[in-house]
Amino acid sequence: MMLSIRSISAGYGPARVLFDLNLELRAGEISVILGRNGAGKSTTLKTVMAMVPLSGGQIWFSGKRIDQRSTWEIARAGMGYVPEERRIFPDLSVLENLEAGRRLPHGRAPSWSVARIFKLLPALAPLGERRAGTLSGGEQQMLAVARTLMGNPSCLLLDEPSEGLAPAVVELLATLVRTLRGEGMAVLLAEQNVRFALAVSDTAHIIEKGGLRFSGTARQLQERADLRAEYLAL
Repeated sequence: MMLSIRSISAGYGPARVLFDLNLELRAGEISVILGRNGAGKSTTLKTVMAMVPLSGGQIWFSGKRIDQRSTWEIARAGMGYVPEERRIFPDLSVLENLEAGRRLPHGRAPSWSVARIFKLLPALAPLGERRAGTLSGGEQQMLAVARTLMGNPSCLLLDEPSEGLAPAVVELLATLVRTLRGEGMAVLLAEQNVRFALAVSDTAHIIEKGGLRFSGTARQLQERADLRAEYLAL
């Protein structure tokens, strides 16, 4: 088991957002958290990263408890996080952004270099000297993922990675996520794009008002039009 979220509750100040949430993610598995705006998807990822305080439950990563650690310690343990806002360094070049994320390889996690990143994402290669702030939205998303990969994580958290991207770029993102699974990496997505999410994921979870409403395989959810209509339809 790569990531185990056990009965967690969390929120912002007195406002609780997550209620007794359970979720598991295995190595080499892609899993997605689905739900409407405000359901608690992003809060779940931020809680794993110790960016939102935990008020109950436990979080385990690679067999070790991490909910009492700081964000930098969790990242150093091998957890990669790409926030919804991407947070690239706009005034630095693409290459400088990648170098900013570089860490030495550790454990059994895939090892990434600039050359390997450019092979995985060839559209970034000719942009190496470009200021990141001048890139398109899709290019910035790819750079945000690439910079995180330079830290050699064994588990990757992606918050709304397809938001605002053109369909062709979403297809590239889907290919990227599947490639990472082939590397043995665990990937946890928080998404609203149901079609994209179920196309790339092995397992799926639906959150509504901070509570788990469904947990199963992506195929099972594809066959449950009633659940998608109740919890995911806009």
